[in-house]
Amino acid sequence: MDKPVSKINYRHLEEEMRKFHPSFEKLSIDEIVKNPKLYELYSTALDDHFTILVRSADIKAIMEAKKYLMQKGFFVMGDRDIYGLTQIEEDYLKKGFPQKDIDSVLDKVKNYLGFDKKKEELIGKNKEGDYYFYFMPKNEKVNTWHEFKQETYLDELNLIAKKSQKSIDLIFSQLGNIIYGGLKLPGVAMEEYKDAYMEAVNVQVLKEDKREMFLACRILKQLADKEDDVFDLGLFQLLLCEEPIFAMEEIEEIYLDFPNEIDENTFLSQES
Repeated sequence: MDKPVSKINYRHLEEEMRKFHPSFEKLSIDEIVKNPKLYELYSTALDDHFTILVRSADIKAIMEAKKYLMQKGFFVMGDRDIYGLTQIEEDYLKKGFPQKDIDSVLDKVKNYLGFDKKKEELIGKNKEGDYYFYFMPKNEKVNTWHEFKQETYLDELNLIAKKSQKSIDLIFSQLGNIIYGGLKLPGVAMEEYKDAYMEAVNVQVLKEDKREMFLACRILKQLADKEDDVFDLGLFQLLLCEEPIFAMEEIEEIYLDFPNEIDENTFLSQES
């Protein structure tokens, strides 16, 4: 697997977060993600995680991949990414919130997303002719993308890709498009694929946006349990921006097609 183009330094992010803390106290990434209320953030349940789009040119491979992930207890969606609304509803019910209040909140979110359950398909098809569905990399055993990769799920998905002779792509999808990129399973022999599969990760946030900066910290903890784990991500880039690099209308094409169009020369080195 390709190594990162640069060593990411968490200190930069921790220092930037100081300006958003009431007492200007410097907290570690771990402390930041556990304390959203310190930053006067009270509702991050919909956008503090990312889901995964699973894509292949082979419909049979996609159907088999979906069946496998469902059997392993993952929350699997169809062609519409609802960002874990169902699990959020369950969490709210466990906390004792009235159902009518939960329904009111979720209805507003669904309207914002333009989500219509009646229009959801079990498998989607994009304009390039590839098939796809979404899932959350979370079950009783796994809570983050980092943990997902430590298990044998990628091995099994790669075997499905090998049988179909078509690659299977796993692509990041987050409500605010803070993270984009993904991982391509080439469907080669097991002894070869650890060095053959390709992963690329970009995290892009506005430096002056408190919520985005907090979410970047949350996402980093899902990508890598500790800072050294970032070095196993393949091509990695963290961008703290003064203004958005990509217009919102461009993002869909980027996160859907990015893993098929990676150009390593576009990754800029970051200073440690």
